[in-house]
Amino acid sequence: MKRRSKVFLALSLVIAISDGLFVAANNLFSAQALEESLTREGRQLHAAYDTLVALTLSNMLAMATFIANDAEVQQTFLKGKRAVEAEGGGKGGPEAMAVRRELMDKVGSNWKMVQERFDARQLHFFLGPGSLSFLRVHDPVKFGDQIEDIRFTIAETQTQRTPRAGFESGRVYAGLRGVVPVPAQDPASGQAVPVGVLEVGTSFAKTLKILDDRYGQGLGVLMRRDHVSKTMWEDYARKRFGDGIAECDCVIESVSRDGLEEVIRDGREAGIDVLRPGTDLLKSGGGHLAVTRFPLRDYKGDVDPARAPVGSIVFWRDASAEVRTFRLEQLFNIGLGIGGFVLVELLLMLAFRYTARHLEAEIAAKTAELERSNRELAHFSYVVSHDLKEPLRAVSSYLGLLERRYLGRTLDDTAKEFLDFAVDGAKRMSTMIDDLLAYSRVHTKGGEFTPTDTAACLEASLSNLHAAIADSGADVRVETEMPIVVGDETQLVRVFQNLIGNAVKYRAADRRPEVRVSAGLQGGDWLFAVRDNGIGIAPEHHEAIFQVFRRLHSRNEYEGTGIGLSITQKIVERHGGRIWVESEPGRGAAFLFTLPATPARC
Repeated sequence: MKRRSKVFLALSLVIAISDGLFVAANNLFSAQALEESLTREGRQLHAAYDTLVALTLSNMLAMATFIANDAEVQQTFLKGKRAVEAEGGGKGGPEAMAVRRELMDKVGSNWKMVQERFDARQLHFFLGPGSLSFLRVHDPVKFGDQIEDIRFTIAETQTQRTPRAGFESGRVYAGLRGVVPVPAQDPASGQAVPVGVLEVGTSFAKTLKILDDRYGQGLGVLMRRDHVSKTMWEDYARKRFGDGIAECDCVIESVSRDGLEEVIRDGREAGIDVLRPGTDLLKSGGGHLAVTRFPLRDYKGDVDPARAPVGSIVFWRDASAEVRTFRLEQLFNIGLGIGGFVLVELLLMLAFRYTARHLEAEIAAKTAELERSNRELAHFSYVVSHDLKEPLRAVSSYLGLLERRYLGRTLDDTAKEFLDFAVDGAKRMSTMIDDLLAYSRVHTKGGEFTPTDTAACLEASLSNLHAAIADSGADVRVETEMPIVVGDETQLVRVFQNLIGNAVKYRAADRRPEVRVSAGLQGGDWLFAVRDNGIGIAPEHHEAIFQVFRRLHSRNEYEGTGIGLSITQKIVERHGGRIWVESEPGRGAAFLFTLPATPARC
């Protein structure tokens, strides 16, 4: 397959992936938008529910206060308390029973009005201290039981003598309850004395109906079955709830419309727990439902948020229209993505063909120009190495001949000095030409890259520098094991030779030269270091020393053309590495360079 075809296929793949990601992102955003919309709706429903429940509880307290403030009710209730005490407590005896009938007659008319107007379901008198049931107006045959272990609104109103309100389960009913203290004036002392408390309660039925009418959603109140078994009398609970709903281990306390049992069943199959808060889309029948749940907390749970909920409030509605819209958006996004991909592919194909034609023409022109440039460069190298050096060698030869023939005869000291300068200049010119040629041939005349042992390269460079190291008395040490890299062995020998040679050359006059060579892995590269204790280099010259023919010292101080580090840098860069120096004047220098840690393949 041609390279051009591979590039086209690669671009097409990138475009396809990008297009797919775009479609996926759009579909994800659509799904998130639908989810956020349902979540916002769930929060609004929760707020509306809380507001209406708070209003209902306020009404219960108002009704309880209205009845409890009736003086005749207070005196009759006080008479009943004393009758129970006189007859041994508990249910009392005949006198207590007579007072119950009297109290029933007094509150009966008011109770019917409260039932009809406010949908109240419980009216219950409790004697204090404690929570002894004296009269259940809604179920007068049940009395004499203590329920402070389940009815915390009763117990706290008795002890604190302040009203309480909230949702609680009783022995007979669960519901929204308002409890107020009932005092009475003692005929003997004329002082107000506490008698007990009065509770007015209602079910969720009216609250759910109002919310259903307002939002067009089904509502249900679920209670955990274990909570029901702990609070209600078993016969009443079984009569009202039967065996409950197995799928959620709960009972339906109240519901605004049919369908909640199907929601629970379908939710169970879909992994949605109706007793856990949240808003979800539920596939049910031939459509989808939006199901919102939040915790049902009793009075004690409102006081202590750490207390576990006793059930759940469930809203549900038909969300099939939103789901259809969402799926249409998904299909539109997919169609848009496919259409966009096809259009981009056609444009890419046309652009690729157009560009390819122009590139082929431009490449042909550049290739011809490069071939011409290479021929000129080769000719330049030939001229430099042969034609330019030939007259230079002739000048050097004739100057040497002149020096030998007339030495000590007719030339004075000044003439001999001039002659030395000319000879030295010719030699330096020859050396500079050689170095310049070496610099220009780093890429064009470099050898092939092969697995190369840098320890052998280092050993060869030290052998080449043997005389300079011996004359200077330098201490050269290799501190680490040297790695094998893929490179040009001849050029790597020159790198070590240049760096170690400079370390020996630029030594300090007051101390023995020391050179340390090391190598180690750093990331994906080998990091080589050549450190010395020489004269050092000022920070402002750290980059300049790698420039061609750039010298920091005069030739009288240190010999050389100033191109050695430039050649070293070019060799390192040819191998895919980089080189730099870390140094300060008088504190030695550390030349560091990297080579790719490519595994050797022998």
